[in-house]
Amino acid sequence: MSEDDLPYHVRVTAHGDLETVGRYDFGGQLDTAMIAHPKLDPATGELFALSYNVVSKTFLKYFYITADGCKSPDVEIPVTENHAIIPDQQIVFKLQEMVLGGWLPRGVRQERLGVLPKRATDVLQCVVRARFQL
Repeated sequence: MSEDDLPYHVRVTAHGDLETVGRYDFGGQLDTAMIAHPKLDPATGELFALSYNVVSKTFLKYFYITADGCKSPDVEIPVTENHAIIPDQQIVFKLQEMVLGGWLPRGVRQERLGVLPKRATDVLQCVVRARFQL
């Protein structure tokens, strides 16, 4: 995946190699770039992602794909002109599983978001701090 393109459909060949099939737009449901970091909910099979288009407004949109491949309606996210949003994620790696070929990361235990004025001169200018469990 890339930050500026549709996702790509790949398949594993009989010899274990990856083969690129081509761009994948979920059957015509995705009409703009999708970020390269979607999140899969292992319990539901849903894929959660963001898309963006630097030419049209709203630039940033949130959506999800159901386990059977149906895309949700886009949720438009206004991009602020005066603040910076800083994600702080505690990603969990299990070294033993990684060595044995397991997927990583295994998950995020807690996520915090900080919102600062763009031209902040001190961390005390943080205007919002949200904590939530994932």
